[in-house]
Amino acid sequence: MTDGTLSASKSMGIVRSRAIGLEWFYGFALFLLVAFITLAPVLYVVIESFDVARLGAPYQFGLDGWRDMIASQRTLNAAFYSLILSLRVPLAIVIALVMSWLLIRFDIPGRRFIELSLMFGFFLPSVPMMMGWILLLDKNYGLLNVVAQNCSF
Repeated sequence: MTDGTLSASKSMGIVRSRAIGLEWFYGFALFLLVAFITLAPVLYVVIESFDVARLGAPYQFGLDGWRDMIASQRTLNAAFYSLILSLRVPLAIVIALVMSWLLIRFDIPGRRFIELSLMFGFFLPSVPMMMGWILLLDKNYGLLNVVAQNCSF
C-alpha cells in the first residue's frame, strides 16, 4: 500500500466513524423523543391520581382516590379478569409454536387451508383501517375533502 492510499483509508475511517457517531446521536435523540411522548401522559396521569381537590382548585395531595379504588369490588373483579385474560397469551404462544412446527415438519391434511386461514388472520385487520382512510381522504366523497371543499378558503 502506498502512503497516499494509507492516508486516504485513514481519512475514510475518520469520516465513517463520525457518520456512525451522528447516526447514533440521531437515533438516541429519536428514542428520547418517543420516550418523552409516551411517558409524559403516563406520568401526568399518575401525578394527577393523587390530587383530591375539586376541579379547578389548587393541587391537594391525598390517597382518597386510591383508597376508593382498592376498596371497590368492581376494581378487584376487573383486575382478576385482566389477570385471567393475560394468562391466555402464553397459552396462545405455545399453541402457535406447536401448530407452526406441525405445519412445517409433517404433511398434515388440510395444510394449505390452514396456511390460507392464517394469512387471512394476518391481513384482515388492515382492511377496515384502509377503508377508514379511503372514507376520509377519497377525492370524490372523502369526509376531509368534502369539508375542505365547503370551507371558504
